[in-house]
Amino acid sequence: MEFAGIKRIIIGEEGEYGRRLTRYLERKLPERIRLIHCTRSDYLPVPEEGGDLYILGDPFYEQILSGEKWSSLQPDLIHLTYEDSQKDLDFCRYHAPGDLLEQIRNRGRPVLQEDAGYKTVSTVILGLYSPVYEEHMREIAAHYLSDKDVFLGVEDLGEGIRQEPDMGDLCYYIHLREEKILSVLEDLLQQGEGMRYLNSPAMYFYLRELTLDDYQWFFSRLRTSGRYGQVMFGMGNGFSSDPSVFSMFDRIILIDSRNMERQHRFCERMSDFLRGEFSSFRGEVEAIFKEDLTA
Repeated sequence: MEFAGIKRIIIGEEGEYGRRLTRYLERKLPERIRLIHCTRSDYLPVPEEGGDLYILGDPFYEQILSGEKWSSLQPDLIHLTYEDSQKDLDFCRYHAPGDLLEQIRNRGRPVLQEDAGYKTVSTVILGLYSPVYEEHMREIAAHYLSDKDVFLGVEDLGEGIRQEPDMGDLCYYIHLREEKILSVLEDLLQQGEGMRYLNSPAMYFYLRELTLDDYQWFFSRLRTSGRYGQVMFGMGNGFSSDPSVFSMFDRIILIDSRNMERQHRFCERMSDFLRGEFSSFRGEVEAIFKEDLTA
């Protein structure tokens, strides 16, 4: 999940800039993240009542540096400065607020473990969704993935190339709750188009054999493995009959079309649903036009 590990952000900044920054972040951050704006340094929440990230102007920042209560906690900080700086914890207030949002996003990828000096972070899980069969699904996915990422095909209809493994093979092991499921996935993955991938099953029936609990179990293994930066599921309508499955994704990208009115209408309604009060999805959703990304 993007901004994973961040539930509360403390903004310590006086004046109009602090108010504008708070309003901007309220619009851009997921609703599950609570923002607290402090205009006086002596109102800054004590460590026991603090947040997961502090964005602080000078008086607030200096208080944390000098305060005995903070010395042993090493809170996660972003220092609002008036000049450019090469320090990771600094942000120049004259820069675009979108740059600060990206800095917050990077802070929200928590370290899960350290192994032989290497740090691993939570895997981001993406959904690339098309309401109609999309023959260019992997071509579109390539715009978002690198060679270290993984694409899993979960469309209604696969290519049916029997000499290649597909998602139907993986579904079998997911349903069994195979302890070494990630090793199984590694053995099944193919290489091509600048990414590692697994084709959709021959038919969507294989996907429907998995329960919501099965998907939650598998997503949890992916997210905490630290093996992948991003895992993208290329989805069709047959992926799952339970709309709550969307809540497991960090980001959903809808494949829209300028040339197909019904597809465009579907994507508009799907976007409204995912953002609506009755949806359990709390990630980011965007729509893209396939004509912009395919030949």
